Amino acid sequence: MVELFSSSGNRDNRDPGYLEQGFKQGALSVADLTAIKNCVTAAPLKSIKESNPLTWYAYTPMDEQDVSVYAKWFRCYDLSSQREVLYQVLLNIVPQIRKCLGYGVRIVNVRCFGMLPNSPELNANLWHSDTFPKGVQKLIIYITPAGPLTGTTELRLNNGGIFSVEGPPGSWVFFNSTNIVHRGKPSKTEERITLEITTVPTFKENASLVFPGDNAAYPLYPWIKTNYP
Repeated sequence: MVELFSSSGNRDNRDPGYLEQGFKQGALSVADLTAIKNCVTAAPLKSIKESNPLTWYAYTPMDEQDVSVYAKWFRCYDLSSQREVLYQVLLNIVPQIRKCLGYGVRIVNVRCFGMLPNSPELNANLWHSDTFPKGVQKLIIYITPAGPLTGTTELRLNNGGIFSVEGPPGSWVFFNSTNIVHRGKPSKTEERITLEITTVPTFKENASLVFPGDNAAYPLYPWIKTNYP
């Protein structure tokens, strides 16, 4: 419905690169990158558990091996106390997302992960689709450099090619993580830190941050606005 009733001005002026490739790459300003880095530096770490999402969110089932892998190779940064700083950063990105899609979005999930160097090809490091419902998309912001040595994300494109995100700290990519099969690539030299943001279509655009849990995926009823933490 959002796509159908979005204004013709938004539909007619969509980002041509996104329409052709299916993804959009950009970069934060120096000020926004510094703000996010400060948030991550001050953030406490917490473990990823299967049972931690809000009850009205879909989540990924985890067995003992999954929990063990995440505990050994992944760090989870709790940025929930920094929502106002991050909100100001996202205000500069959301208009670019709107230009890609032709309609507004609402933030429904924010997670910040660190992946340690030389982590194994398991879980998110394998080729996969997120199998989200139609309209749910993902924004990944790289707090550390993105590249083959420092860690990145690879996208398998419709033409058979592979796109690897590369760029300095502050680089970001927005894409449909269900339609585009993708995988994480661990760093060979340092921890790879990314801020992962999930969006849904909406008539009333909102960049307010939501922290439903580190194993949360998307809200089961994304058209309903509730009082999120």
